[in-house]
Amino acid sequence: MILALALLTGCLNPEPYEGMFDLPTAAAVLPATHMAPFSQPVGYVANRFGGRIGILALKQGVFLSDTPTASFVRGAPLATGANRNLTSVAAWSPSDDTVHVFAGDNTYNTLVRVTHIESVDAAGYPQRAALTWDDATFTDADGSGDSPTLEDLTFKLGYSATETFRVERKESGWWVTGSRSGVLAGPVIPGEPYLGTRRNISFTLSGDGTPGDFFEVSVDSGLLEYDVGGAPQQLLMAPDQSRMAMVVSAEQVRTFAWFDPATGDTTPVDLGAGAPDRLAFAPDGSALYVADTLLPQVHVWSAETDAFTSVVLPWPVDDVAPLVREDGSTVLYVHPIHANEVWLLDVDSGELLDVNPFTEGVQGMAFQEPVRGIAAVHGEVLLPERDPENERISGRAVAVSLQDDRVVFMAEETGCLLRTAYGPALAPYTDLSGSVDYVDNFRTVVASPPYLETDAWYGEAVTFPACGGLTQREEWRLTYRSYLGGWEVEGDVSGVQKNVAYEDTRYVSDAGEFSLMVRSGGTPSRDGWRIEFRSSPGVVQADGDNLSQSSGRNITLALPSDPVYFSYLAGPAGEQTERPYLLVVAEGADLAARVHPGDGSVEATWW
Repeated sequence: MILALALLTGCLNPEPYEGMFDLPTAAAVLPATHMAPFSQPVGYVANRFGGRIGILALKQGVFLSDTPTASFVRGAPLATGANRNLTSVAAWSPSDDTVHVFAGDNTYNTLVRVTHIESVDAAGYPQRAALTWDDATFTDADGSGDSPTLEDLTFKLGYSATETFRVERKESGWWVTGSRSGVLAGPVIPGEPYLGTRRNISFTLSGDGTPGDFFEVSVDSGLLEYDVGGAPQQLLMAPDQSRMAMVVSAEQVRTFAWFDPATGDTTPVDLGAGAPDRLAFAPDGSALYVADTLLPQVHVWSAETDAFTSVVLPWPVDDVAPLVREDGSTVLYVHPIHANEVWLLDVDSGELLDVNPFTEGVQGMAFQEPVRGIAAVHGEVLLPERDPENERISGRAVAVSLQDDRVVFMAEETGCLLRTAYGPALAPYTDLSGSVDYVDNFRTVVASPPYLETDAWYGEAVTFPACGGLTQREEWRLTYRSYLGGWEVEGDVSGVQKNVAYEDTRYVSDAGEFSLMVRSGGTPSRDGWRIEFRSSPGVVQADGDNLSQSSGRNITLALPSDPVYFSYLAGPAGEQTERPYLLVVAEGADLAARVHPGDGSVEATWW
């Protein structure tokens, strides 16, 4: 009864939920392996502001609970100090009963390690690292004999981190400053309970002092700081958990280093005069790929030789994603800086692979908006497309997060974007006659005008290529020019096409976005006549949960960051299969999402 009353009282007086994330910037996944205390993968999401790291139960779609018997209770995050600016995160489980999380900190230019799980109890439940602190000490700075006290001093798991707090009497009153939390809201009112940022410190001050007097109290959460020569911007734990790759920034210069999580030793590696950026391990840990934003190359580390080599490219790149094919060869997807494109590189031959056969030379996949990140989906998933026998096909892909709040997927074999069941199509217009594929400015003016011929197979006036992504969302206009003897074709994004659409001849746009045939009519075409249509890309994309505002919260993937691949086992006992997913952090929406890479559905969200 007492327990029930306590629970009821807590429900009647809940603290307002302010959200777990404040500009979430990086994510990492601890896979469920024999070296981890969890039976399912756990996600960690770091924030730019507030110094917190959210902990996600990825399979269940909830925040990981600290109470094994009440999984519905949201667990506390990991605290590093409210004044930290976290840039990156990585998880390390050196044994089956401990988990530590590393994060890069821009504020104090350090690598921090915070303990998540410090032990497993007799029943097999993981135990959080506890907070410890000593009594506050008072310094009477001017020796005036003041003797105020701090009573009911407490700290809060998940919001208090290793640091020293000073409660100091200033001219304007008592103020609280944390060595890793900065100046807290105040002032402190003597005799009234004081609550720091999200209760990272709480107490009641009794008595008063004179300016210069202060209390000091230190709290210990088990957090460690490492001087690695700057602020880590990228962290990536090796699949076997033996080492961690780091890109460290100091005085606007980025360098690469290995970090030993067991000893805390840092080993810098000279990669030349470049600027290392994002990192990606091969799934088995046999290789590490390092993007370079200054040198036109990708640095490749081999586990066999424990040394780096370089693959030369036409341009510098800021992100890489390796995909190992069935024959053992590796195709490296790369994002060139200053280009809205993703290219495919055959690592063994060093040759770039062509995505678009409709244009001369080797081409990558082009997008209409900036690319924010790429990540390989190493497991096969069912796709919306079907084979000639009407069976759903399966395959692997590389996820691409885009500036316009979407994540799309490039197919393994071709580099084309995964298509929906219907693929690219016309976005129809509506006029007095109903829905039409295209509109013009002459049909009602003359008899027997020219027209777009309907394709006998597809039943549409415009046909589109099988390669998803070549067709974008775009407005197209055909304008008759007598001096050309045909129709000038222009897209509102692609611009004027070099190829002219001549009547009664099959036309293909410059980059293969579509094809059509303008049939001549009984009335000769005249200057200024126009035909307009709109293309829809018809590709698989993750952009939110598509719920209406009436549902209470419409989830959008605003500014999706670099996706993180993970998988878990699901299904009946003895028949479990591995299901691939992506953890996507939406920086602009202060949320994280679990995305299915086969159909782009957002299956779970955390905020």
